[in-house]
Amino acid sequence: MNAEVSNQGHPWSTAAYVTDFLEKTTPDDYRGRRPEHDDAAIDASDPAVGYLWDAAIRKGVTLRVYGEYAELVPRAANDSGPQRVRSLIPSLAPYMNPTYPPFDMTISDQVRADAWLAEFARYERSGQMPALEILHLPRDHTSGARAGLPTPKAYMADNDFALGRIMEALSRSPFWKNTVVFVVEDDSQAGPDHVASHRPRMLARSA
Repeated sequence: MNAEVSNQGHPWSTAAYVTDFLEKTTPDDYRGRRPEHDDAAIDASDPAVGYLWDAAIRKGVTLRVYGEYAELVPRAANDSGPQRVRSLIPSLAPYMNPTYPPFDMTISDQVRADAWLAEFARYERSGQMPALEILHLPRDHTSGARAGLPTPKAYMADNDFALGRIMEALSRSPFWKNTVVFVVEDDSQAGPDHVASHRPRMLARSA
């Protein structure tokens, strides 16, 4: 089971729970009546038992996060270097990849795949990879038929290609025999099935 929209979908996907606060404030978020990611909202939205990564940290499981609950660091006026990424959740900060873009529909998922693959190459050289990785590829969200933006088909092709590149690298690596990949949508939004709007697709792949 999952959510109808992203505000609830990310906690469902990463904690299997959505707080009462978040359920009640989501309609206001979606009509622009409150900041979606202000500090108070993030704290009140956190499930009491934490997220999947909190459980991993408590158990000493190695962890890396790519883009989830992240934002771009504002650039200084004279900064021409790569834009950095920071976590919106303090407990995630040590585990956040600093080059993997957060949600931004103007950024191709190939940029995200490039960032992941660059770090994965280092893991292959060292022979060690985090036991738990959480990443998002948001371009299957699409922008509908808005003028000046890619078509839904183009967005989906970008998303599929990025996921394919990641899966190809994993499946050809020494890590593959001990790896399972779960691909979930954070919410059903425009694609609920015929039974319930809380039932999006999920794919699983392993050796």
